[in-house]
Amino acid sequence: MSPSSSSALVRSTVRLLSRRNFAQGEVTPGLSQSEYELRRYKLASLIEAQAERMGSSTSSNQNVVVVVLSHPTRYMTNDIPYPFHQNQDFLYLTGILEPDSALILHGRRRPDQAILFVPRRDPSRELWDGPRSGRNGAAALTGIERVHCTEELGVVLKSLKGVKQQAAILFVRTLADRQNRDRDNRLKAPVDPEPLQAD
Repeated sequence: MSPSSSSALVRSTVRLLSRRNFAQGEVTPGLSQSEYELRRYKLASLIEAQAERMGSSTSSNQNVVVVVLSHPTRYMTNDIPYPFHQNQDFLYLTGILEPDSALILHGRRRPDQAILFVPRRDPSRELWDGPRSGRNGAAALTGIERVHCTEELGVVLKSLKGVKQQAAILFVRTLADRQNRDRDNRLKAPVDPEPLQAD
């Protein structure tokens, strides 16, 4: 499929989805805010159960922080992005299709409180990249009460970590993240300066 035909396919899909009337409380077609909230609750329960199995090594008042990152926008050249595919873990827990976003789940032994981070709205970028939800739109769409701009992620993580550095921080990594890291490491590997010799 050529780049022009794939971009035409994306535009027609966006038009089709924008015409669909979402039911009240739906984040994605057929999936409501409560479904995504239930998914986050189940993950929190699994983490709490795992902490209990690990025994007393995890203190009962330790703050657990789970960070799930969306995929970033990647560019072929300065102005031409690759087709965007969302991190499936992030999509499963939020329903958000925007790049450069993050989800934090936190709490004492059970990370059941959610904080969502989305890019700040920029009308000049939206002219080229399409509309973004921004903080208010993401809060209305997902039902997550605490929504911040992506730039605030570091500050919020530091505040959750606490003064005594007593938080267990878990990053959810996907297979694609590991493959990208491995590829980047191979590209950064030193090149053998000796030329190949013919046999």
